[in-house]
Order: sequence, then C-alpha cells, then structure tokens
Amino acid sequence: MRRSHSIKQAVAMLVMAALVGCGGGRDRLMPEAPELGAMIQENATVLRPLQPGSTWTYEAESSTSPTGWRIDVSQRAFEDGVRERTSPNSTDVQLAHRRGDVVHFGACGLLGAVTTCDEWVELRSPVRIGDQIELVDLDDSSHDYTGDGVPDRFEYVVYRRVVGEEWLSLPGLGSVRAVRVDTFIKQRTTETTGEQRLVEVSCATWYAPGIGIVRRHMDMPYGPVGTRRTQDERLVAWDLQSAFALPAPALQP
Repeated sequence: MRRSHSIKQAVAMLVMAALVGCGGGRDRLMPEAPELGAMIQENATVLRPLQPGSTWTYEAESSTSPTGWRIDVSQRAFEDGVRERTSPNSTDVQLAHRRGDVVHFGACGLLGAVTTCDEWVELRSPVRIGDQIELVDLDDSSHDYTGDGVPDRFEYVVYRRVVGEEWLSLPGLGSVRAVRVDTFIKQRTTETTGEQRLVEVSCATWYAPGIGIVRRHMDMPYGPVGTRRTQDERLVAWDLQSAFALPAPALQP
C-alpha cells in the first residue's frame, strides 16, 4: 500500500478537495496576529539543530492506515546550511541558520502547488508565545474560476503560530519538554453567487531544545467532501553530530 508521508502531499490536496460553506463579504482569511506572550526560547536555532551527519527516526501512524511505518530524516552539508532528506519518499529541503532564525530556501514544499517562495522562516528568535509568522497571504479577484464571465475571489494563506511549551511522551524515550508551533494552510474560493468553498490543513509541530522536531500531527482533507485524515509522527531515536555545545533536552524518565 502506498502512503503519503509528507506535508507537501497533504497540502497538494488543497487544490483537489472542497468543503462547501456559506457567507461572503471581504473578511480576510489571514487572522490578526495575537498579542505576544512570554519568551520561551531566546535562540530559535537550538530548537532546530542543523548538523551534517545527524539523523532522526520517527514512528508514524494514520487514521486511514491499519499499520504504521517508519520515517528517517538525515542531514548533509550544503552551502552554508544543510540538505535535509526525509525517507521513504526522498523529499529534500535546504535549511540554514540566519541571524538566529531557521530559514528554508528554494521552492516551499509546505506551500503545495499554489504558491512557492525563495526563502521562508520556520522559526525566528526570540521564540515567544503567540508569535505569528505569515508565509503567504494571497487575495486575488482577477480570474474567472467558474466560467460565468465574472471574476471570482480566490484566497490562499499559510501562517505559523507559536502555541507554547508542552510535555510529550515519546516511545521508549520518556517525556520531553517541547515548544509547539502550529501551521495553518487555508484556501477559500468565493463565487459571484456568494457561495464559498473552504479547504483547511493544519500541522502541529513540537521542537525540543538540543534535539529538533520530536513530533508532528497533521489534519487534512481526505476522500469524500467533509472527510478528514490525521497523521501522527513521533521521534523514537536520534543521533546529533554536533560540533557545538547544545542545551541538554528536558527529559523525564
């Protein structure tokens, strides 16, 4: 059975699925950023180590699959950062630490087939509760998507928001304190009749200082209209090849 293992595949479903809603108006799909809260990490880069030769192994499960599977992530040196490969689907991304931020370069797999960008920030310093990073905010009324001769409104937004710190239980590793960051991807089409079609994907990611990503939980459209699919990935092993002193992760047995 062939399974989808990446955010890129999940987001690609945005252009294939439609959840029918109601309403209209010129309200923005991108929400207002909340008030900034407490600082929980002064330097974001400790939450996302980039070290050539490092590896992470995750156990994954899905609400649509009777069996789980393994995901392997590895990093190798590339220019002033790393190339990170995720297997078994062999997805490569380029990352670097820039001025305390964790930055992706090249086409954004996170953004699916609708929008790409040359550079986008995954985490920024300092890490504060409520910090919202707006990656894409598209509001276009120049195209006729329904073929009635009148332009329709198409909106597409991607943003990330720092939720806070949580304790997570990881298979065979005990509990670890991690920073949770939620990613939201939304697409809305408003026809000239006022009918709206809204599609949403969300992904919660937990980062532990000195380790990196320890868990991801995705919720996305699947199959018939109104059906959802969830996917959960939890860290089971890691090998960090660091030449620098990183903070020890907060672990509980």
